Amino acid sequence: MSFEIGPRITTNLLAPAPWYMTRCMIWPWHKVNGYGYILVAGKGHRVHRFMYELVNGPIPEGLVLDHLCRRPACFNPEHLEAVTQKENVRRGNAGKNSSDKTHCPQGHPYAGDNLYRKPSGGRVCRTCTNDQKRSGIGAGGINARKTHCPQGHLYDEANTIRDKRGHRKCRTCKTLRDRARRSVLEEG
Repeated sequence: MSFEIGPRITTNLLAPAPWYMTRCMIWPWHKVNGYGYILVAGKGHRVHRFMYELVNGPIPEGLVLDHLCRRPACFNPEHLEAVTQKENVRRGNAGKNSSDKTHCPQGHPYAGDNLYRKPSGGRVCRTCTNDQKRSGIGAGGINARKTHCPQGHLYDEANTIRDKRGHRKCRTCKTLRDRARRSVLEEG
């Protein structure tokens, strides 16, 4: 049965409503990491998984449930879809801001030769990395900007040494520590 609402809009009254036309069913009781949680026959279950399997049967092997409404506490089976983990992550908000960015914070494009992919999958701007290495900020982080050691000695070319990991050390402080160690050894 269908009827015309306006000159160009027709609707079917017997068609099932899409998920966004139905209300979320929010679990009001015990939750774990935002998901409703229940005990059935002494075994713990996430409510949304339990309800999906009750209505649709077992979740297919290798698939996870995606909340189409983006509300983990919702257990409305119409708001759940079995998808791969990759698809679930792609649809979700985790890392959304990073994956949508086309340029680094300094405005360099994340593309071509300027893009480095970390083994973890993260993206790094090669231009910024090279600039940080040249300025000395990358290796030592915030400490690379400091001009004096904690004891107040100036970090200059004559008073700066690098350890095995490339970290900057004060030559004067190292000399004083070495002298103190030698004097303790000579006394002992």
